[in-house]
Parts: sequence; C-alpha cells; structure tokens
Amino acid sequence: KNHFPKLHATLDGTLKEMKKLGIGAAKPHEGLTNDELKIILDHDAVSSNNPEGLLRRVFLWICLLGCPRGGEHYNLLINQFEDTDNGFIFKKFHQKNDQGGLEGNQYTFEIPFPSDVKGKAEPNADICKYISMRPSDCITKEFYLGISTNTAAISKGKWYYDRALGEKRIRGMFREICIACGIDIFGRNISNYSGRDTAIQSIFDAGNEEVEAMAISGHNSSAGVRNYLKVTKEKKRKILGSVMQRLTEDMSDINSKTEIQ
Repeated sequence: KNHFPKLHATLDGTLKEMKKLGIGAAKPHEGLTNDELKIILDHDAVSSNNPEGLLRRVFLWICLLGCPRGGEHYNLLINQFEDTDNGFIFKKFHQKNDQGGLEGNQYTFEIPFPSDVKGKAEPNADICKYISMRPSDCITKEFYLGISTNTAAISKGKWYYDRALGEKRIRGMFREICIACGIDIFGRNISNYSGRDTAIQSIFDAGNEEVEAMAISGHNSSAGVRNYLKVTKEKKRKILGSVMQRLTEDMSDINSKTEIQ
C-alpha cells in the first residue's frame, strides 16, 4: 500500500468492482443441518457392518463430538482415544492455538464423549468396534487405517491394513460421506472443516452458551467461537416468514374490523 500506491489502488478498485458483480466471492465453510445428520446416521453408506461404512461412521462421530479442525483428522493417532466406563476421552495434545513449547500450555485438552443412547446413537460402541478391528499386531500409530479390499480377509474380520489411510482420502472424507448419503451439497462449500462447523453450530442449537461451546471447540475467546453462531438460510427464511405471518394476521384483523363497521 505504501510502497506501491498505484498498484494497490488499481487492485483494490478491481476487487471492489468484482465484489459488486458477485465475481470471486468467497464461500464460507458450511455445516450440515440436524435433519441432514439424521439422514446420514441412518444411511447404509455409514453402516457399522462393513469396513468402509464403519470408518465413515467413526469419522463422523469424531467430527460431531471431538470438534477437530479440518487438518487435524490426518494427524489423529490411536493413543488420542482413551476408553473409559462412561465413554471415550478424546485427547488433543496440541492445537492450532496451543502448540506447546515455552509459550504454550503444558497440558492435554480433553473432550469426554457422552454415553451411548442404546439403539439410537452409539458413538462409543462404534469407535470401540473400529479400534477392535485393527490388526492384532498393528504397528501403525495413525488412527485411520487403510480399508481392506480382500473379500476373504474381510470375511475373517481383517477389515483394515496395517498402514495409514491416504491423506487425500481423509481430507475429502466429510464431503465423501455427504455425497454417499445423498445430501444435496450443490453450491455449498463442504469440506472436513464443515464437520467442526456442524459440531459447534449443533452445540449452540442445543441451547448451550458460548463458554460451553468453547469448552468443546478449544477456542480461547468468545469472539472466535461466536463466528460459528450463524444464521442459516433456512433460519433467515423462517425469520422473514414470521414477519409475513404478522403482516397477514394484521391484515386479517383490519378486514374483520372493516366488515364489522
């Protein structure tokens, strides 16, 4: 700006004009609705009865309950999950806003998963099954393992290889799940970060306060977590619908009074 004022002015003017025309507008990450989550969890594509479905299901549970950032999925390790009588404890040894070292915190950020709702939502049972299907002598530290394509091995309970699932597959997992389950994502920016977006929005939708959302998301400030408190298109439609309803009710009252006179 100071060193190249003419270039800055030209570029600034061009970008402003593009914005007026709706060109190059950035699309924010978009989460899923509660109804879409129910569709996914009830879909055969995330069934816990086969290797691919189980891995997808576990991935989704970790998104919803562990609230990881988009890039954290690829770095997940098996030792980040501690099984307890009340449910798994998901441990984050370091985060985007806490890298450790002399300037960071010297403790682990822990998220205790809620107990299962038998027959309806069983994240702990699904995660436990996934971990139990790892090769008995598995030396791979990564949490997500490659999915076996050997039918004979799968029939013998050998669902996963002793190697990490590819980074490309993991980075596109949330989008893959949505497509496999028939969720309409046309025109929506859906990525693994959408899982974190969905999780935090769900916390707010359940009536929780900012400080409670921060306890799960790991944000250090209200301003950070407040960015996820979004008014969706559907909510905006309902808001304006309520305005229309009041208008029509008022018009009905006016017509009634006119008829009486």
